[in-house]
Amino acid sequence: MKRVSWIVLLVAVALIAAACGGQTSTTTTDNTASTGGSPADAVRGYMEAAFSGGDVLPFFCGSLTEEQRTQIASAMSTVATSFQQSGATIDLSGVTYTAENETADAATVVVGGVFKVTSAGATQDLPIEGISFPVKNENGWKICQ
Repeated sequence: MKRVSWIVLLVAVALIAAACGGQTSTTTTDNTASTGGSPADAVRGYMEAAFSGGDVLPFFCGSLTEEQRTQIASAMSTVATSFQQSGATIDLSGVTYTAENETADAATVVVGGVFKVTSAGATQDLPIEGISFPVKNENGWKICQ
């Protein structure tokens, strides 16, 4: 497998984790699109959108600034485009999403399991564990700081 694919995937995982970093800004942008029936569904939807080149903006809660959301969305779009251009694919079927400390308004979703990366006909497993996504219920579960 191409070394570039591994590097791009690792950068993507780092960007996903950074999306959950400790920022404390607010925004007035309307961001009320529903992202799933549970905290785990919201994070699963975000991951699927992020790695397929889909729109990740609806998955962010109002505590992230417009600039933060745009930067993350742009970076994830670049990652998805890189995978598409190289012919590499990512299979998320081995990734797990576990909601912890769930209340009606907030939870933490821990992502683990295995990304399967296929490039040039070869498939490699990339284990991940313990990436935490704080989520809040804002007319649907959203990924927050």
